[in-house]
Parts: sequence; C-alpha cells; structure tokens
Amino acid sequence: MTRAANSTSLLRDGATQTRECIAVRDMTDCLIEAYDCVARLAYQKFVARGAQSGGELEDWLTAEHEMLDNLSVDIADSGDCVSALASVPGLHGAQINIGIESRWLVIVGRKDVEDENVCRPEDDEKVAAFSKAIHSDAQTLRISAAAFASSPEFHARRSAAKSNSVAAASPSPNPPQQLFSILELPAEVDPSRAVAVLANGLLGLRMPKKNKAVQPIADSREDA
Repeated sequence: MTRAANSTSLLRDGATQTRECIAVRDMTDCLIEAYDCVARLAYQKFVARGAQSGGELEDWLTAEHEMLDNLSVDIADSGDCVSALASVPGLHGAQINIGIESRWLVIVGRKDVEDENVCRPEDDEKVAAFSKAIHSDAQTLRISAAAFASSPEFHARRSAAKSNSVAAASPSPNPPQQLFSILELPAEVDPSRAVAVLANGLLGLRMPKKNKAVQPIADSREDA
C-alpha cells in the first residue's frame, strides 16, 4: 500500500487520532499566498544582508529555489477518487492552504517562527514595494494553476530548484518555514466534493473524480 493510499485510512480511522478538517480554498488565493511567501522570504534575505541594493533579484531567486516544490506529496488514483498524502509535521490547519482545480492541486504551508529576521505584519508595505521593484505585474502572474505550472518560467525555476537540492551534500540544518507544492492530477476531480484532513502531522486528501459516484468509506469498526 502506498503512502497516498494510506490517506483513505487517515480520513477514516479517527478513533485514535486528533483530526482537523481543512477547507479547500480558491486556487488563485493559494497561488497568491505562495507568491506572498516567496516575497517575504526574499525580503527577509534582503534585510539580512544589510538591505544593500543591487542583489534584490538574487534574493528573490534564492527564495524561490528554497520554496519551490519543497513539499513532497504522494498521489494515487484509486478508481473513483484521487488521493494525496503529505507530511507536514508541526503545522496546524490554520497554517495550511489547499487549492484544487479539475486537474491541479496546490498546497501551501506557513510555519509560525519566533525570529527577529522574519517579516512582521507591519512590514507589509515594505515587502510589497520590494516585490513591485522586481515584478511590476506581480499580482497578475498567478491566475490559474495550469497557466502557472505550464509556463516556461516555472519549469526553468523548478529545474534549478531540483539541481540545487541535488547539489547539496547534506540537508539544511534549518527546515523550511514555508512549504509549497503544485501538482498535476492523474484525472479530473470535483473540487466541491474534496475532503482534506490533518492528523498527527499527515495531510490526507480525497478528491472524487468528476462524474463519478463515490462509494462511502467503510468503517472497519462495523466489521463483525
């Protein structure tokens, strides 16, 4: 049984687990949230090196490389549903945003950290100005998951991010504070019927396929 297949068990076996249901959000909102995470991380790097002008683009690209697809998600096609399972230790429901389109899944997670270098709400205007200096049309770049993931820019940066991760001889001592993954699903799903549950650091999703009647999950406790 794959990890993704175990998501069905995660959704079903709640007797010994603390489960938290997570609402599925609008895809565009999730992509903007991911963009905001990159912007804040890039601004944090900019400030950490003394806020010296001339290296803003490098700060941005480094932030993208650190965040892009740094969350591993297992996907499985189970007939009438597509299932997904991701490990998100230390996160609670309010820190996770999930967006689903017919063939796309986006997951964004943001950890709360106590760090003097992390952007505060009062830095919003500075982060916005920093982002605008790099991308004048920032708020229009992330319209749909399909458009975002199929863009040459995305593939180039995803390849660069993977190259950087392979080149690293050892894992970073500091785990990422922002998690992001965008995946193309193996079949069209109905976002309105999707269910997402967080339990014991595992995020499980069950996404019924379009025009498919979903069989109810059998409860093993009813087996005689």
